[in-house]
Amino acid sequence: MNADAPAQGKALRCCKAALFTLLVLGGCAQPAPSGAGARTSEGLYEAALRSIDELYIANPNFPEIAVAGIHKLSDLDSSLDARFVSGRLELLQNGGVIEHVPIDESAPPATWGAAMERLLESVTAHSPKLQKMPADQLQEQVFAGILSRLDRDSGYASADDAKFLREQQTGGRARASIGLGQIDGNLAIMSNTDCISPLLRSPRYGDVVLTIDGQDVSAMTPLQANRLLYGPPDSKVDIEVSRPGVAQPLHQSLVRRRGSDRAQVHSDQIGSVGFVQICTFASETTTVLRKTFRDFESSGNAPKAYLVDLRGNPGGLLSQAISTSNLFLEHGKIVSTTGRNPDSHQFFEATEGDITQGKPIAVLIDGSAAAGAEIVAMALQAEGRAVIIGGASLGRGSIQNVVALPDGSELALTWAQTLTPDGAQLTDTAVIPSLCTARIGDAWSKDLQRADLSEQEFPIIAKRHIVKTDASALRALRTACGQPTATAGDDRDIGIATALLADRQLYDRARQLVGP
Repeated sequence: MNADAPAQGKALRCCKAALFTLLVLGGCAQPAPSGAGARTSEGLYEAALRSIDELYIANPNFPEIAVAGIHKLSDLDSSLDARFVSGRLELLQNGGVIEHVPIDESAPPATWGAAMERLLESVTAHSPKLQKMPADQLQEQVFAGILSRLDRDSGYASADDAKFLREQQTGGRARASIGLGQIDGNLAIMSNTDCISPLLRSPRYGDVVLTIDGQDVSAMTPLQANRLLYGPPDSKVDIEVSRPGVAQPLHQSLVRRRGSDRAQVHSDQIGSVGFVQICTFASETTTVLRKTFRDFESSGNAPKAYLVDLRGNPGGLLSQAISTSNLFLEHGKIVSTTGRNPDSHQFFEATEGDITQGKPIAVLIDGSAAAGAEIVAMALQAEGRAVIIGGASLGRGSIQNVVALPDGSELALTWAQTLTPDGAQLTDTAVIPSLCTARIGDAWSKDLQRADLSEQEFPIIAKRHIVKTDASALRALRTACGQPTATAGDDRDIGIATALLADRQLYDRARQLVGP
């Protein structure tokens, strides 16, 4: 839902590029194409199911979706249930049919939505428990059931939540740098875009959130908890988290900042290596990066190589990830997308210029590098332009369309998947580093020069033999790569990267691990 102007300074060859002027990956979204969304006098569930039919990445099963939506109310009243049988959508209580709507299995999606509405209009009359509950709570429950028949990245925001998020984005409010989501059923940190070393960040990806400003959030949804992160600029918010391997809860005070006030890029020079950390892909990221690299190159002590740190980068605006990739590439594929809707078929490739003039580049990633960060890493890896170091990335390749529903609520529907340059789904393969720092030992530089390299030590070699459609084998490869275990005082990833960049022969050997 973030506006994203087309990147300036370099042309990118693509088809239907304008479609991506409002696009973000992995839980964020673009507005629906013209014609999608609510229509005059259309009911809520009619609009929802019609939009699913028009936009969702897979062919939906509307009998299953309708039953799942109504059945979800049984979480609030166990006496209720729903089923579709013999051409009837039925509402049951204590096993007996109390209402039904005749409907053909092949009926249009809007007809299925209307049938749902007829049954839902009468359900509270039969349930004293539901009569005591707010209408929006019941509606959220029904949509939770509908979404259970879609993918994990599709989502729903109530009218109140959708309005709140729009007001925060346009009203000058600020928020803490963390993003919250569900991990293994727990409310957890999904990202932290503070532009400092990922090893120094706290909270970290995967930390389970216990309280925000003293309020227990364990039973909240991510949207409810995210509300607590907003507030006046420069105000503080206190977070309490639990972390695996740490006995006591950890406390951290974060400062709320506007997006425009939050650093997107951090740079430094480590000996002869230019260090550039990209913390997120926001509206000015590529512009800031272009200036950063030009400043490096025009200095009296220009770096001989570059280290780009994408660890902890949750993604952001797709156009910025693409234009960032194009900063380092003379040619080659960057990314493509595919889905059921013809408008979801997109292709982007690099067209000009390498701002570093061909100097060696290493890129650091980890399990919280996602979406746009993965696009940059995989594009540079595929073209042999950089050596990727660290741990396997998250594998967040879905793209959502946001549909406004008649009551002001919003439905985010996955309508496309990101494809790697070789045509595999990013969600399956993620980005596998050439040097998985959790797998290589202290003698990694000597091991890298051996003629008989081990797939156990260098899992990227195994990727050469995996068919791109073999999702299970690709996911096993991600697991094999593992995650770095360095502490704040020992950033092994950076140590390995700088050593590699200092030895051109070793660097070229690492680039060759990806294979043809």
